[in-house]
Amino acid sequence: MKKIMTCLITMICLLGLAAGTSANTGRAIIPPTGFSYFTSSSYVQPQLFISNITNNSISITITFYDKNGAILTGVVSGLNLNNLNSSPGNASISFDLAANATGYVFLNLNSASTNFGYGIIGWTQNSTAVYGLVANGSNVWYNNGRWINSYSIPINNGLPF
Repeated sequence: MKKIMTCLITMICLLGLAAGTSANTGRAIIPPTGFSYFTSSSYVQPQLFISNITNNSISITITFYDKNGAILTGVVSGLNLNNLNSSPGNASISFDLAANATGYVFLNLNSASTNFGYGIIGWTQNSTAVYGLVANGSNVWYNNGRWINSYSIPINNGLPF
């Protein structure tokens, strides 16, 4: 019995050490929304504000999917993002966000189309952080360079993930 207890305690200690040095991850769904591009002056654009709530830089990937589950055709861009890597033609982006910083990400379809779907935000970080991000989105309708209407896209009910 003593050998079993010693073995269990040793395993628990080793697991604790491994958890302290492993990469942590998190993921959230961007709820279903519409994407529309009518002309260069009239479009509906999903916009996301993403905040890193840790004290270290964090790596983030965002991908938008259409109504059939295929990666949406479009361009994802952003502001205040480091090591930005977007896939031309695919609505997918990866970047780093500095410690305690907030970034802004938006989707452009750039061709006359209307679609709907969802997205996935994922993060990784070499730390012990349980939560890494908090995010919120909105879908904004622009017409002739003016904001016409918008609605909120709650991500993870506004809770950290």
